Amino acid sequence: MPGRDSTHWLLRFSPDEWLRAGMRELNVAKESFARHAARPGLASARRAAGMGWNAVLALEETPDSKFGRSYAEHLVALAEGKQLDTTDPTPIPEEVRAAARRLLEDPAAGRQEVVQILTPRRDGALLDAAETILAEALSRVVRRSSAAS
Repeated sequence: MPGRDSTHWLLRFSPDEWLRAGMRELNVAKESFARHAARPGLASARRAAGMGWNAVLALEETPDSKFGRSYAEHLVALAEGKQLDTTDPTPIPEEVRAAARRLLEDPAAGRQEVVQILTPRRDGALLDAAETILAEALSRVVRRSSAAS
């Protein structure tokens, strides 16, 4: 695992810190959805998932370029099922791919030509999607930490 570098987009946080940041952002998403703020809630859910994946990318000496730098690029790569070429070639599980697609395809992010009907079920599905990606990231970080011990 590389060292910290406050000037590097990915290495400014450790994998554990990225996971904690993702969990904090997930709470922001929950608060936004509780206020019926769909667009901010979706943005925070996406950021939470992307921060979780940053934890995985931060495990490597060189970040896997297939996953890009932005949270959105991470989600696109996950939705497409791209795999890490480095130390953890474990395939991206289908539920993680589906979660990434759910976060990317939600209509709240698009043009508001039609009024979106916001429901707790819809909000919950977006939160579940972010949690699924965070859980996969946590699993990979723990697996890597255990292997290094």
